[in-house]
Amino acid sequence: MTNIIVSLLVSFSLVACSSDPEPNAPDAASPSTIPRDPAGGFVVSTTLDVAPPASAALVIAALDRAASQPSKFILEKMIATLPDGATKTVASVALPFVAPYLDVRLADFAPRFVPGVRAIATGFARIAAHADLLETWRIDANGAAIRTIAGVQFDVGAAPRIAFRDVGVPDVSAATKVELDVAGKLTFARHPIAIRYGAMVRAGLDIAVVPTAEPTANDVAEALAAMVDCTRVGQLVADKVGLGSALLYRSACVAAMVAVAAELDDHVLAIDVVPMVLTLTGTAIGVDTDHDGTMNAIKAGKWTGAATHAGATQTVAATFAGGTP
Repeated sequence: MTNIIVSLLVSFSLVACSSDPEPNAPDAASPSTIPRDPAGGFVVSTTLDVAPPASAALVIAALDRAASQPSKFILEKMIATLPDGATKTVASVALPFVAPYLDVRLADFAPRFVPGVRAIATGFARIAAHADLLETWRIDANGAAIRTIAGVQFDVGAAPRIAFRDVGVPDVSAATKVELDVAGKLTFARHPIAIRYGAMVRAGLDIAVVPTAEPTANDVAEALAAMVDCTRVGQLVADKVGLGSALLYRSACVAAMVAVAAELDDHVLAIDVVPMVLTLTGTAIGVDTDHDGTMNAIKAGKWTGAATHAGATQTVAATFAGGTP
């Protein structure tokens, strides 16, 4: 009897053991996104905000003046183009009386002048202070890196990507050193890079800004010519001054629009009398998106440092991000 009871107990014990659930298998480790190697080629965009150089401020001031006193501005520029003589003298004396006369007739000869000039002024102020630098990077196995800025993009109008080579501006490059730690943090050594900020802004003015004011124009001169009916201006000025033909004043109006554009252009190009030098250090997060150990993406990048131009220095805080092409 005892043997039977023992046998039953053993049987129950075996059944109970066999019904215990299998222990859970440990979860497989997630593939690492931390790169072991930063080497490779990358396409990067740096978003840069700076205070506009002094020459750029002159452009903005001139445009604001044109928009606030349009007839007076146009007349002053017209008279400046006239040959010395009696007509120029009389027109200069009559200017304070002719300008108000033209103001009440602005809708007849330049209905789009004020809004167009304001659009150019606003757009230019934006591109002179904010730009995305389009870069390519090459990092070798030892962390030696070359940054090459090959273009720019502005957030005005259609925001086209402007390649420097397409507007006659050379690419600019700088060497730095990159370190990658075990957590995936990238550190970029301090390095200077000199950029032709005036040439960048000059390209942005024609390609990004001008079409917001006059879609048919390719530059400021064409935009101004489209905004002002110089034939009508010539007739109105001739009638009011009483000396000089309508044709003479029409020609002066056309020449004035060209002169205004040239003056603005000179102010912009004056920015590049000396280059703007950015002296920067940076940090970012390197990411291995395909888990093969190499870096494919650069995220949360931050540049800190200074921008120096014509002896003036300002603090720079820029951001960047990118990845493999």
